[in-house]
Amino acid sequence: MQDKRGVVAIMFALVLIGIALAVGLTLDYSRALQAKTALKSAADAAALAALSAAESDYVNNVGSAQMIQDAKTAANLAFVANAGKYYSELAPAGSGATCGNPCITVTVNGLNVVATVGFQAYSPNLFGALASSPTMNISQMDSNASIAQEKLPAYANFFLLLDNTPSMGVGATSADIQNLINLTTNLTATVNGTTYQNPNEAACGFACHEVHPCSASSPPSGCGSTQQSKTYYETNVYAPKFDYLTLARNNNVTLRIDALRQATQSLMSLAANIETANHIPNELQFAIYSFGASANAEQTCALAKVAPPSTSLSTPCNADASVSGDTGALATQVGALDLMATDYQNQYGDQDTSFDTVVPALQKLLPAPGDGTSQASAQEYVIIVSDGVTDEYRNGSRVIAPINTALCTSLKNAGVQVATLYTTYYPIPNNSFYMQHVAPYNPGGANDQLAAAMQSCASSPDLFQKVAVGGNISQALQNIFTKLLQRSRLVQ
Repeated sequence: MQDKRGVVAIMFALVLIGIALAVGLTLDYSRALQAKTALKSAADAAALAALSAAESDYVNNVGSAQMIQDAKTAANLAFVANAGKYYSELAPAGSGATCGNPCITVTVNGLNVVATVGFQAYSPNLFGALASSPTMNISQMDSNASIAQEKLPAYANFFLLLDNTPSMGVGATSADIQNLINLTTNLTATVNGTTYQNPNEAACGFACHEVHPCSASSPPSGCGSTQQSKTYYETNVYAPKFDYLTLARNNNVTLRIDALRQATQSLMSLAANIETANHIPNELQFAIYSFGASANAEQTCALAKVAPPSTSLSTPCNADASVSGDTGALATQVGALDLMATDYQNQYGDQDTSFDTVVPALQKLLPAPGDGTSQASAQEYVIIVSDGVTDEYRNGSRVIAPINTALCTSLKNAGVQVATLYTTYYPIPNNSFYMQHVAPYNPGGANDQLAAAMQSCASSPDLFQKVAVGGNISQALQNIFTKLLQRSRLVQ
């Protein structure tokens, strides 16, 4: 029998070499994987660094060409810092290469910034060389490259048209409405032993702001015939006793106009926080308007400034078109927003809500909408907050109807984004005027024509919000603002 021990030894040696080679290749692969992971992480960091540099330049109004160069420089520095010892494994860029290594590209298209970072690298093999494979390709190029993209914050102007006409004097909640009804039922005032009946509408859930009842064409008895006596009763009897806004204030009744004021102030605080977070001064600017502090002012010019803006544009009547970046100051100024005052019931036929006048007046103030890349090219947004009822003198007669949607169409055709917040009109079934002129539009009902008109005014259904009595006006207003911001920028 032949001795086979030599053959076994040879076979064992060959197996041992195979095992060693397999272990070595595994070690090579493991090291290559580590290098690839480190370089990929470096590429990710580089792409994000490019966006950060672009944002910084954007804030400082640096042009796009310099922005791209600065972004590439920042990306390269970040790649080297994060690649560490594996940076040496990058392949040298060839003489005819169109891109370095790492390969960094940055594009700026308006507000859109895209940074792409790829690399060509080969991990040396210690054992693979024995198998004629001295390196392992760990490159990440083209579709495998790291890509970061974002839409830079856009400069935007927001023009708020806030309805402060008498219908916004309804109680903010059902309880507030009932309190007003209780306060205005059988209301009397006794002066010098004489008791005067309430000259205004009794049992009313609206805090109509009537400050000069003795100035009416047919003043209530007791006003006297001389101007001195009328002034006395207006000051000492009717104004403090029979002005429903005064009653509401003296009895802690919250009105819808109060809720709107607070909602607008909260919006200013939200905008201020966003500007602070983005580190872009005057990024979001606001101008705020109402229909006028009084019916007299509304008849003169329907559009009235609430918060005077800083940069003057055209200023028809008492409106001011410019916008202010100081949202803190605006929040304070909005505190002056209150219900429109009338001298007496049925002054000017109560035709105090002229959308046909106020919306065109607002449109004349708006700058041409831009792409948001600078203050001079800001995007333009209009937010209308109202119960949607126009009450005005038109073509020789009084018109009470839903807002004319053609007014909003004109804004939209000019490139302005329009959002609407519909505060549902409160039904007054025991009031004959309401039943004849407003009820046919079914406010708050299943076929609410006022809601339909307000929604049609908005640029899209998602820019329409509806708030019933007792609803959260502040949340609805912030929902609209947030959606408009989403349209102006998308950070990824």
